[in-house]
Parts: sequence; structure tokens; C-alpha cells
Amino acid sequence: ELPVMIILSGRSRIAKWSDDPRVKTINLRPLPSADSKRIVSELLSQQILHQVDENVLLERAEGNPLFLEELSFLFAEKHDAQHGQPADPKDGANENVIPSTIEQIALNRIGVTTDNVRRALEAAAVAGRQFSLAVLELVLDGDEIVQQAREVLVSRNIWQELHGETYQFRHALIHEAIYNSILRARRQTIHLEVARALEKNLAGRRFEHSELLAHQYLEAKAPKNALIYFAAAGRRALHIYAIDDAFHNLNEAEKIVAVSPREIDQDIIYDVTLDLSQTLYHRGQ
Repeated sequence: ELPVMIILSGRSRIAKWSDDPRVKTINLRPLPSADSKRIVSELLSQQILHQVDENVLLERAEGNPLFLEELSFLFAEKHDAQHGQPADPKDGANENVIPSTIEQIALNRIGVTTDNVRRALEAAAVAGRQFSLAVLELVLDGDEIVQQAREVLVSRNIWQELHGETYQFRHALIHEAIYNSILRARRQTIHLEVARALEKNLAGRRFEHSELLAHQYLEAKAPKNALIYFAAAGRRALHIYAIDDAFHNLNEAEKIVAVSPREIDQDIIYDVTLDLSQTLYHRGQ
């Protein structure tokens, strides 16, 4: 047997494992002031620094390198919008109001985009932190908007390429800020569009991604569709003895059934009830 080391990062304490003697918690301290200044000087030109109070910027960032990077990109993009030149972190920016959170910076940054880029951003945010360009093309009816958005957002360090057609938001906080900025009714509509695009893109493999589809349909307020995928995800997890996952998915399926049992196919209700009873047995309940 070989030892295995697992490294996890998070913004809060991982309570489930924190008391295990085999787990070591390393708390990352804020960057020292000198290192924070070095990041600012590398990303911002003197022209920008003359327009921004550097001490206020460093105080607001509190040693958070992501904050410093995002703020630098924001200032460069403001300058780009005013001068009509390609975005360059070494360009100045006529901006002296400093947002107080990374979320506010992200929302300021996406404000400096075209309508088409914003549409692609919203569709990607609803699809998840990681997403496929092929799915976005189905949602947006073609690849022209998606390719335009990809060029802009990769160059602005909002999206990152993972492999092939798969991309992700550079940071979870950026993804969350954009997702939460979408109006609820519009977000519901996009969830439905993403769910249908995923089904079409995955085709015969869609039940391998049942949890993802169940989530999309649930957020789209399409419970009958969500039920099918929650039930499938629960059964799949039960077959490989992933009991906690099975319980979660089958419990979600049962909640949907409980709301309107007469509108649900009786065979699905029977399957969910049987699989849930087996899951509860394995949980000792």
C-alpha cells in the first residue's frame, strides 16, 4: 500500500475532517505589505497609480492577492473602454473609486462588456463554474457569440481554458458574483435553456450526468424533469454503494413526489420509494 496525500483548499474550516489527527490545517496568512505593493506595481502603471490612492487600495485588499489582481484588471478595462485600445494591465485607468469586495469588482468588470459577451457570461454562470463551449453554443444559437466572448473573457482573465471545449471561471467568487447578479426570472429561463442544451449535447450519456441535469431542471422550476434525473442519480449511486449520495438524490426526488403525487407516473414513485428504502437500510435507519 502507498500513502496518499490529499490537499484541499477552502474559505472556511472543513469541519467534517478538522478533528481527525491525520489532518493538518494550514491557515494562509494575508500577504505582507511589501508583497502586496509588488503585485500592484507589476500590474498597474505609474499613470494608474497616480490616479488611485495606493494606501487605500492596499488597506482595502487586506493582503488578498485575488483582490489586488481583480482590481488591477478592472482599472485596465476602464482605461480600455475610455481609450478604445486593447486591454492592457500596464495602461492607466481614470478610476479612483475602489470597490470594497471582490464581488463588487467582478460586477464592475462585467459592466465593461458588450451585450453579447454579457449573454455568454450569464449562460456560463448558470451552467456552472466549469462549462462546455458546445453547451453555450446550443443555448445562444450559434458559435459566433461564444467565440467572441471566449476571446474577450480569456484575455481578461475571467475565463480559463481547462481542456478542449471545457472552460471555467478563474475563481469561484467571480462565478458566484455573476450568477447572483442575474435577475431571478431570467436565471430560471437560462437554467431551462442550459438543461435542454446539456441533454442534447450529452445525448446517450445524459444519465451519467443525472445530478447536474436534476439541478438545472430544479432551478428551472421543472420538477417533473428534475425528478427523473434525481431518481436516476439516486439509483446509480445506490448501485455503487455511494449511500450518502444516493440518500441525497432520492430524498430530493421524494420531496418532488410529495408536492403532487397524483401528477407523477406511478412507476417512478414505486422506483423512488423502493430505492430510498434500500438506501435507508444501508444507513441503518
